[in-house]
Amino acid sequence: MSFIAKIFTPKAPPPPVIKLPEPAEVPNYDDGADAEERKMEAAKELKETMRKRRGRSSTILTSRSGLNEIEEDEINKKTLLG
Repeated sequence: MSFIAKIFTPKAPPPPVIKLPEPAEVPNYDDGADAEERKMEAAKELKETMRKRRGRSSTILTSRSGLNEIEEDEINKKTLLG
């Protein structure tokens, strides 16, 4: 930029001063009146999902010939080698 352009270009105004708000006192989520009720509801939902969960053993109990008598010891998972 040339010397003349530096003289005649307007200067940028200073940035405005940012005033941060004061942090407010926020109540703790676990201290509320419904804390025990929320914990019981969460435990109930977890128990419900665990009850509905299906694993590998529930999906391989049948074959072309019908129901198989499979024990937990006979269920093998495939490894990376085959």
